[in-house]
Amino acid sequence: MLAAIGITRDAARARIGPRDSRRLTTTPRFDTDVAHARSYTAQHGHLAARSREEHEGFPIGRWLAEHRQRARKRTGTSPQARVLTSLDPWWNPPWPFTWQQQYHRYRTTRVAGQPIPPELQRWACKQTVLWDRLDPLRQGLLTVIGIHPG
Repeated sequence: MLAAIGITRDAARARIGPRDSRRLTTTPRFDTDVAHARSYTAQHGHLAARSREEHEGFPIGRWLAEHRQRARKRTGTSPQARVLTSLDPWWNPPWPFTWQQQYHRYRTTRVAGQPIPPELQRWACKQTVLWDRLDPLRQGLLTVIGIHPG
C-alpha cells in the first residue's frame, strides 16, 4: 500500500539521508547539560556533586541525582549513563553516595596539600577499622589516596 502512494525504502532513505553508523545516543538538551558536567569534572575531578550544588548557574547536583535515579531503575546501561561514566567512572557508585562524597572531599583535601579536617580524619579512621567489610573496589579507591587497613 505504501508503494502505491510512492513510499518505498529507497524514497525513505533519500528523504532521511544515508544511515549513519552511529545511533543518536543523546538529546540536544542532554548534550548541553553534559557540557556542564564536563566543566564540573574538569574543575573538581569527579561528578560527586551534592544534590543542591550548582555549577556556573546549572543545577548539576539535582541533574546528576535524577540521572542516578534513572540508572538505578533501568536494566542495562543507557547511552546517557555511558557518557557520564566516561567523565567519572564512579558517578553512580554501587555503595552509598555519601561515602563517595566523603571520599572525594578527603582526596581533594589531600591532593591540595591542605590539613585534613577532624571530621575527615574520623571518616578515614573508620574506613581502616571497617576495611574487611568494604568491597574490593572501595578498598582500591582508598589505597590510591593513602588509606590502608588498620
